[in-house]
Amino acid sequence: MDDGTVARPFVHNAQADNDVAEAAAASSAGIREVGLTPVPASRLGAWVRLIRPSALLLVLVPALTALALLWLRGVTILALPALAGIASLALVQAGASLLDVYLEYARRAHLPETERRDHLTARALLARSAINPLNVLRLSIVLIVLGGLAGIPLVISGGWPVALLGLAGVAIAFLFSATSFALKRFPLADFVIGLALGPGIVAGMMLAQRHTPTSRDLLFAGALGFLAMLPAAGAHLRDAQQDALLGRKTLVTVLGDGLGRTIYLVWLLAGMALLALAALPHGAPHGALLGFLALPSFAIPVSGALVAKPGYAREQVVLQERRAYAVFAFWFLFGLAINAILISGLGPIPATV
Repeated sequence: MDDGTVARPFVHNAQADNDVAEAAAASSAGIREVGLTPVPASRLGAWVRLIRPSALLLVLVPALTALALLWLRGVTILALPALAGIASLALVQAGASLLDVYLEYARRAHLPETERRDHLTARALLARSAINPLNVLRLSIVLIVLGGLAGIPLVISGGWPVALLGLAGVAIAFLFSATSFALKRFPLADFVIGLALGPGIVAGMMLAQRHTPTSRDLLFAGALGFLAMLPAAGAHLRDAQQDALLGRKTLVTVLGDGLGRTIYLVWLLAGMALLALAALPHGAPHGALLGFLALPSFAIPVSGALVAKPGYAREQVVLQERRAYAVFAFWFLFGLAINAILISGLGPIPATV
């Protein structure tokens, strides 16, 4: 996901690398003066931030949800496909994050940096670090390839439906930022995120376990998909002015800030509504309703997105949204685990809604 800011030019030689390192130190010092987050001192810390660990939750939570729902129904989980699926998703997501950082850095290398919001973006971290941008590109490709290879046990277990979903997932991860056709440049890119990080992952993991998703499973998956769309929607609201200047088409630049705020709120309400529809009926895993305890956490980015004006006032929305999703993931999965413990002696939960 593009953060809507800009970066410094590439460096391709040793002297330029030294200049970048000096610039990074100066930039970090300037950031400290105005009270902003400094660049990590270690190269390892920079690599970790480039991978965006918080984004890994967006792929791991649907995978764990699929396994938990099968477990609640008394299904014996196949260990190899389960572990392979988790590893594959984590590797592909990490590679996609690095690829997005590199490409956004390259596309805006000729533009000057902004004065304030750079400390919030992984792309700007790359611009101020001593990391060779081409190494970021190389590692991103390696991780995506390794993620595809790690998914082979899922294909062997689940057959051609899993193969098609896996190929679609890897293609989305690559094409979301890469090539002139980059999916992120289209207003409906948010829906691609929702489908991939909800129904796509849940269905793939369940099919790899040799079980077909039920209507209830898809309701849970839809809830996760809507909530996964919120960080992107928040970024569009935050960066509406810059996106318009850069000619980028998002739902906010196409429909306007007012409708953009409405859509943002609708995504949250739709996610919670689907969660209630899945978890409230008789015989459903009611423990999943603990996910509603995350609503106070969601209220923070929602207030920033709905009340604040575009620009600096909304600069923390994406970070706050990811924190809220992490809180939701904890309570949601914790609730499913409690359900599993409580029904361990009572028999599995029925598969139908």
